[in-house]
Parts: sequence; C-alpha cells; structure tokens
Amino acid sequence: MMLKNKSKKVKLKHFFQHETKILLKHKFITTLIILISYFIFASWHFGLKDGFLIMLLTWSFFVLATPIPDGGIILDLPIRFFTGIKMIFSEIFVWSFAITINILTLKFNITAYDKTVLLTIFKTILVNPFPYGIIIILSCAGTFSSLYFGDELFEVVSHIKRFKYQKHKTKFKFFMTISIIIFILIIYEILLNKLGIKF
Repeated sequence: MMLKNKSKKVKLKHFFQHETKILLKHKFITTLIILISYFIFASWHFGLKDGFLIMLLTWSFFVLATPIPDGGIILDLPIRFFTGIKMIFSEIFVWSFAITINILTLKFNITAYDKTVLLTIFKTILVNPFPYGIIIILSCAGTFSSLYFGDELFEVVSHIKRFKYQKHKTKFKFFMTISIIIFILIIYEILLNKLGIKF
C-alpha cells in the first residue's frame, strides 16, 4: 500500500475564509517578516554575504534546535499549497536543508557562528552532541508532532473540527512544556559556561 503523502489542494481564498488556514497564514506572514527583518539587520552589520549566511544559520537554529516548527513553515506552507504534499513530509526536506547548511558552515566557515550570541550557543550544541544533542532530538520530536496537527489545519475549516488535536492535545502540551523547560535549562547552562560562571 502506497504511503499517502498528498491531500486535496487548498485555494488561496481559503486563507481568508477558513479560521484554521487564517492561523497558518498569520504564522507564515509573521515568520517571513521576522526573517526578512533579521536579514536586513544582519546585512547592515556584517555585509550582504555574511548577513545572508547569518540569517540562514539563525533560521536553521529555529528549525533544528527549537521544538516549535515556525521556522520550517517558510518552506512547508508554500510546498503544501502548491503541491499538496503534507507538511510533515516536506519538513524532512527542511531538516535536510538545515542540516546541510550547518555541515558546510562547520567545515568551511566555522567562524560565522561567532558573530552572534545565538549562533555561538548553536555552535556549542552542534559540536557537543553529548549532552546537548538532546535539544535537537526534542526539537525533532516536537516539530514533527506539531506538524501532524498542523496538517490537520489544512484539512478542516474550523478549530472545533480538529479532532486529532483535541484527542491528543493534553499529551502534546505536556511534551512541549517539558521540552521547553529542558531547552531553557540547557541554554542557561551553556550561557553560564560561556561567561565562566560556576556554582
């Protein structure tokens, strides 16, 4: 039996009519504005070439190291809209792209991570898979479980019909809360180590 990874395409007008798709539209627009603004900011301070790389690395941080899939929505939503491929499947491409960016940067331009505090933290996570790799594992689990429910937003027109989410929301919220707490604690530890603060 073939894996069903496509569903019926939605129309552009649905993003103004269906409350579930309006939510997706707002997330996409907000993320896009933040990404463009950050690119302008980074380019202003570090030049166009470095600014673009810093923007890409920062985007990849939010894809790979946070349990919320808002970074990936920049690619997931257009892919879902134009092809009908579910976001939970297109996110595999997003993760592959983000991982490739970091492998190449770590190999050929590792000093790029030293330009911002966030990227310095990200480099620490990447070059110390034990114990900090737990962040990426939790991020992967959180992202793909979020997109399991995110795809449901495409398939229904109102939040009251999100039966998958309603069924699993308590477990999902508990997992996300634990993931965020662990994320904060690890980032806090990394910052303390960077500042040389010992307890």
